Amino acid sequence: MGQVLNIPYNEFRKDPVLEKQFYNKVWKLCFSTEIIMYDPLVFKKVLHTFSDREKIYDLLDHRFFEENSITKDPRFWRDRIAFLLELYRRSAAFS
Repeated sequence: MGQVLNIPYNEFRKDPVLEKQFYNKVWKLCFSTEIIMYDPLVFKKVLHTFSDREKIYDLLDHRFFEENSITKDPRFWRDRIAFLLELYRRSAAFS
């Protein structure tokens, strides 16, 4: 799913208005409905799609505060910890 979404997203990056619309309507929807969240490989690829940390944080915030959250599922926390470790490694590389 993430790879399929990357194709149009990379095209829309050329136009800031289209990129913002795609980001708000597609990426946020995928994160909030947990379409992407259970496959750590896809989750990692999505992480690498966004070089802007604020977008990554925004996606996570959007996901965490949804009413239909699955935060009681152990897989949720396992995957989040793996993601945060990856984010930490990437942020250390930026420093």
